Amino acid sequence: MNRNKPFLRPAFFGPDGQLPVTTLAGIRLIFAALLLIGTLGDHEDPGFGWRLEFDDVFATVYLIPAVVAMILAICDPFRDFRFFPVALTFDIASLIVLMTTIERPESGFLGLIVCGITIVLLEVAFRWNIKVARLVARLFAMATLFQFALLAAATHTAALPVGVLARRYVILFLVLTVVLWALQSMRRIHVAAWHAPADVLQPEKLRVMALHYATSCMGSVGGTLCWTLAGDHGCAAAVISLGGAGDAQSATTRICAAPRDQVDYAAALVDLPTQRALVLHHDDSIRYQGLEGIDTSALQGSGYSSGILIRIAGVSGHGKVVLTGHKLRGWDRLRVGSALGAEIVRVQDRAALKSATLEIETGRIRESIARDLHDSIAQSLAGARYRIGSLRALPDLQKLAAALDEIDKDLASEQQQVRQIVEVLRSGGKFSGQTLAIAQLRSVAAALVRQWQVEIEVETGSADFLLASGLVLELTQMVREAVSNAVRHGGASRVSVALDHTGQGGFELRIRDNGRGFAKAVLAPPHSLMERASALGGTVMHSREHDETIVAVAVPSGTDR
Repeated sequence: MNRNKPFLRPAFFGPDGQLPVTTLAGIRLIFAALLLIGTLGDHEDPGFGWRLEFDDVFATVYLIPAVVAMILAICDPFRDFRFFPVALTFDIASLIVLMTTIERPESGFLGLIVCGITIVLLEVAFRWNIKVARLVARLFAMATLFQFALLAAATHTAALPVGVLARRYVILFLVLTVVLWALQSMRRIHVAAWHAPADVLQPEKLRVMALHYATSCMGSVGGTLCWTLAGDHGCAAAVISLGGAGDAQSATTRICAAPRDQVDYAAALVDLPTQRALVLHHDDSIRYQGLEGIDTSALQGSGYSSGILIRIAGVSGHGKVVLTGHKLRGWDRLRVGSALGAEIVRVQDRAALKSATLEIETGRIRESIARDLHDSIAQSLAGARYRIGSLRALPDLQKLAAALDEIDKDLASEQQQVRQIVEVLRSGGKFSGQTLAIAQLRSVAAALVRQWQVEIEVETGSADFLLASGLVLELTQMVREAVSNAVRHGGASRVSVALDHTGQGGFELRIRDNGRGFAKAVLAPPHSLMERASALGGTVMHSREHDETIVAVAVPSGTDR
């Protein structure tokens, strides 16, 4: 199955296993026909003249509203909705009359009574969306099936040959299997799940797919989807229209859905010429009313006189869907439309969450790359310029050549580190293995001594210990940043670096220098140090003691990169 297209379930059942109104009217019509056949077939001479009995008249009269209900269900959902309580009342009264006309339980009328009860329960469940009535109706439907099956199997079996009887029972078994499977399939059925591809994050493209999904599920010719992002208090909103040819057009217009708290309905079936509407409210009740309080501007601009308006509202925004030219005009489409709207909102919110997550993750990666560039290439170039500036005072060409060789070595070492960072980014941003932390700090300190012409001491309070390679890189980058700031901004000539375990299972990196320290206006450590420590779940503190500037980075236990 192509997951880029909506997965459509059969239209025979609506959400929650509900029957469409046309199907329900068809069941009532079939029941009326069976009732008429049953009453006319209980006479030895089924003539209509003077032998017409009360049950025959009753069955004929019952057939009339069944035909009317079927016509209304197909042609006019508004009149069908208003006629529905009348039909339900007539069905209940007819069921009572039918129960009083039973002559013999084995005559077949018992099965018709069970059928009548099933239809009444289905009508109650359909009109008020009562799930208990729907479940009981299924049980009565199964009882009807078994009652008629046993009645058919017990008729004239004594006169049948064994082969014919066996064949009849096999056919009956197959029919029972198929019907029971169909009844079992009437479990809770949701509207077709919309499987939007994971790589579709463009809002406009996603809304086009949502409109295609809604029109496909509803069987509509065209439609319009309006969506306003959360927090946008203006009326301008992106509107996507879908014509009969399937072409989508996008525009920015004033046709905007009001916020959800300003409307009191979930979906509405609207007919502009007669100014009528069937409205599904948020309490799941359906009411017949005029067009007051319903924004029909999008429907008027579509060129159709009737359509379904679906309100949609989620965390990421709100809007509406207007579907036109649909073939199934039953008022049961209101609940289907509401379920479609909920599915569209679910995908819209999920896409918005993915987009926000991707944006946050992209920002984090950008910040990480910016820190690495700042603390590696930028600092190395600054150090190289610092040393080159000091070489201008060297009169001895031999010393100048030796100094240039050291600069070349430092730049080569920095180039190797940049390559390491690039390889890590290409491999998914994860370092592998462990590194001796103190040894790596000493190696970096030696390069910084040549780079900044400053005295650097790496203190060891305990034996060297292994840490994750990514974590060691973060610590060395912090040392680079701190030494650069101490020399360039503080004029330091001596720096001390210490890495020790703490009592809580973590460790602390302390960097001291004899420079001037931070300016009084600076109330926080350098931004790069703060970002790196925060990414590790740690904190940065800076202080001034005994003419020394101290920067302490505390990293909790279990930190990895």
